[in-house]
Amino acid sequence: MNTSIVINYLKKFFHSLPEVWYIALFAIWAHSNIHILFNGGNWHSGNMFMTLFCIAIIALLIMQLLKRNVWSRFLLGMLFTFGSLLMFFALLSEYSEFPLGTEAGAIQLLVVGSLLIGISFLLGGKMLLNGLHNMCA
Repeated sequence: MNTSIVINYLKKFFHSLPEVWYIALFAIWAHSNIHILFNGGNWHSGNMFMTLFCIAIIALLIMQLLKRNVWSRFLLGMLFTFGSLLMFFALLSEYSEFPLGTEAGAIQLLVVGSLLIGISFLLGGKMLLNGLHNMCA
């Protein structure tokens, strides 16, 4: 395989990495909600709404991958960046409920939560900046 072909594939992959990340996150969330619904969950609850919301966001992200619409990339990037920021504040609020802060659950919350939220924040910011750059260009 030619080296320039590999470099082009890697560029395309890294350019679409935010969409792939968020598709994976929302697919996991939708799967867990569907699992709850089919295992005795209430169909008239928030799980049904969140499942439909996840499916709608996944559809928007797949359309974004296929069409490369500048405005949707900018708006979704803004939504995901600020959503990640709010989730970070929620993580800090949950962490403050641990009395010592050194319990195993508190450390796991900080490590896993900070990792997921940090990656989401960075990729949402990348999506936001790419959308802003493409709007100005």
